[in-house]
Amino acid sequence: MLCTKSTLISALALTLALALASVVSAQKQVTILNKDRFCIFLPEEGMKVSSGGTSYCTSAIVPGDVEGTFKPFPAGFIRTANIKKEDDYIQVTGRFDRCQHKLSITDLGSSYDKNELPGTGCTAPYNHYMEIVEPDLERYCLRCCKSSGSCPIKDGYKGCQRVMGGNYDL
Repeated sequence: MLCTKSTLISALALTLALALASVVSAQKQVTILNKDRFCIFLPEEGMKVSSGGTSYCTSAIVPGDVEGTFKPFPAGFIRTANIKKEDDYIQVTGRFDRCQHKLSITDLGSSYDKNELPGTGCTAPYNHYMEIVEPDLERYCLRCCKSSGSCPIKDGYKGCQRVMGGNYDL
């Protein structure tokens, strides 16, 4: 079969689309391995939480822990991290220093999930996730779940403490 000009252009367009999709999905993944190795979504530095999220990770995360590339947390950003693991989920809760990522004290925060950030997910074996970032309280929480029932995404507006419980002590 001969390749026509339009066939070659279509093939190149498909290759480029797949490559871009790979990069996008690689930067749209959260994970929790332990209290020293996890990734959460954060807005770009200085932006509001509701503006979207990029995967930021602890310095202990290495390639292979998550697919593709990720950004490191700014030095001193994560102040505490506490893990809770149950049969159906794993979660990390804690405090951060909003000044290290130029987040505003007037930003009341927002929640992230696959509905808020299409094309995102948590690493296997977890098919669902829910994250809340509260810059005004310098608090974050992420839960990765095997079933949707353990990730109450409709309650994200209630905040970390009410939705996930957890430890937020400094």
